[in-house]
Amino acid sequence: MRKLNCNVDECQDDSENEEAGNAEAVRRAKLFPNTIQKQKCCPQILVVDDYEFNIHALTLMLKSYKLKCDCAVNGRQALDKILREKDCDCQYSLILLDCNMPVMNGYATCGEIRQLIRDKVVPAINILAVTADATKMNQERCLNCGFDNVVEKPIFAKPLEKMLFNYLVEHPNKI
Repeated sequence: MRKLNCNVDECQDDSENEEAGNAEAVRRAKLFPNTIQKQKCCPQILVVDDYEFNIHALTLMLKSYKLKCDCAVNGRQALDKILREKDCDCQYSLILLDCNMPVMNGYATCGEIRQLIRDKVVPAINILAVTADATKMNQERCLNCGFDNVVEKPIFAKPLEKMLFNYLVEHPNKI
């Protein structure tokens, strides 16, 4: 299995890579200016999924909004990254967490993160469940486990944009 490179965005200026005249790219880049300024070089969003294609697709979508992201392939690795981030000036603004993964699934991971928040080990953070199981029963399970909302797979740009705007601009770390 090929090793996944999770260092999606380095601390660099992407303006030279922006396509001139691409109105949609410019619109997306302007959606989250406060978030971009706050953490210029830090990853803002942690994407957690065991399937490489999903990580790649999500990080490309996030990059189109000029959002920096980091990734993990299971819940244990995500917890390690969250705990490591608390010791530096960087903090994730949002976690996109797959529900079904090996090692530690998203439900258990979300519960662990919520406990770390209650114990004041890490600051409050919004966590979105990412799942292909869009049944009402699974959505309720996600909310009962501590997720703030559910993003359905396959992920489309417009619904993701609305979620990002809601949790990064309108209600950042509302817990």
